[in-house]
Amino acid sequence: MKLKINHKRIMKENQDPIGEFEIGPAQNWPPKVAVLFDGAGYARLGLEAAGFDCYGFELNPLAHWLSSHLGNKNRSILADVRNVDLSGFDAVWASPPCQRFSAATQGSGNQVTGKYKDDLLEWSLTIPERYPNIRVIWVENVLTRKKELDTWGIKYNAAQFSDQPLQQRQRMIGGQYPLPKTYRDYKPHYVELTDVSCPAITASEWKWSKNDKRRASRWWYKKYGRRPTWQELVNYMGLPTESIPKEWYRGFQIFDIKDEEEKKAARLAFEKEIGWEVDNPGKRLTPTRWRNTLMRAAGNGVVVSMAKGLGEAAMREFEAAKQKQEELDQEVELPNQVYRNGRWTTEPPEQNNNLQETMFRQVGKGLFRTNK
Repeated sequence: MKLKINHKRIMKENQDPIGEFEIGPAQNWPPKVAVLFDGAGYARLGLEAAGFDCYGFELNPLAHWLSSHLGNKNRSILADVRNVDLSGFDAVWASPPCQRFSAATQGSGNQVTGKYKDDLLEWSLTIPERYPNIRVIWVENVLTRKKELDTWGIKYNAAQFSDQPLQQRQRMIGGQYPLPKTYRDYKPHYVELTDVSCPAITASEWKWSKNDKRRASRWWYKKYGRRPTWQELVNYMGLPTESIPKEWYRGFQIFDIKDEEEKKAARLAFEKEIGWEVDNPGKRLTPTRWRNTLMRAAGNGVVVSMAKGLGEAAMREFEAAKQKQEELDQEVELPNQVYRNGRWTTEPPEQNNNLQETMFRQVGKGLFRTNK
């Protein structure tokens, strides 16, 4: 499939995607970010850590439920991103469905279908054309097996965003944004980090393939002689064990209930709460299926440190623009004022030829004194 993309801010590798574009001051403070295709909330968590006020939008009920318990819990909204009004936001992070472009799909020859698998890459890249108020946009997606398709952004490896990286996950980031500070130059793979960082965690790690080089499972087999746990995959995405939402464990805890009728009622209530039937028609929830769900969510996410690093670069620019605007606002000339009798006043002084007064006039940041 050939991508039909025509966008003036799509950049090739090693080009600055911000070009001549100036961020300018944000309309909100802290700057407000719409995280589109929020998934389980990993990218939003990284941007929140960078100081942004983030709102996540996700159409999949199950992914939305997971996201609603991560980070700022009141900022996850169940919605079709195409219906979201972005006029009140300063920046956008978009992670459109990647199944159509992933190496795993292209290698298998499988057709990608489903309610949540529409090709919205071009739609995401052209958001600034529809919303001029968007100062910064990051569009994140997978690399493909075809180099001619990988020219719409810049290639990054998650290992660039940490001094002690846990994962070597490649991603393409397009849009308009300031280049981030990184710990190392880009490489598809860092041989020197092989022992401490796993390959990209995929959405199909639950299949437990110890021979498939595309999956992190193989790294776990070679290093530990066993399968990775879902908690380990979440950790390697940048979410420490102590930060895993306690609600995520409920899919296991309901099966600890001794009474069978009570267990069934709890399971059915939980399935309804999380929208289980949408992704799993005709299949009831089991501990194994819940574990696979958490693994799939991790594989579809963004490494937290990557989103944080990109966000910090933009936050520095937003802060600089805010400071510049404040300086310009202060350049408005104020009327001459005299400090008299314990207060500033523009009133004329009482007639007194012996009175020595000091007048201060404020221009910009400077105080200039003149004697009368």
